[in-house]
Amino acid sequence: MGYDMIKTVWKALFESNRTQLKELTIKVKAMEEKLIELAMHSHEPKNYKEKCDAMEERIEALEKKVHMIR
Repeated sequence: MGYDMIKTVWKALFESNRTQLKELTIKVKAMEEKLIELAMHSHEPKNYKEKCDAMEERIEALEKKVHMIR
C-alpha cells in the first residue's frame, strides 16, 4: 500500500512537470516568433541628427519665404 502511494505521488509530480514543460515550451516558441517579428520590423539607427538639422534649415527657409509673402 505504501509503495502504491509513493508511485502515485511520483506519477503526479512527473505529469505536473511534463505539463509545465509543455506550457513553457509553447511560451518560449511564442516569444521566439515575436522576437523574429520585432527584428524584421526594427531598423538600425541612422543619421537622424543630420537629417533633423537639414530639415530645420529647410523649415527656416520656408518660414522666411512665407513671412516675405505676407
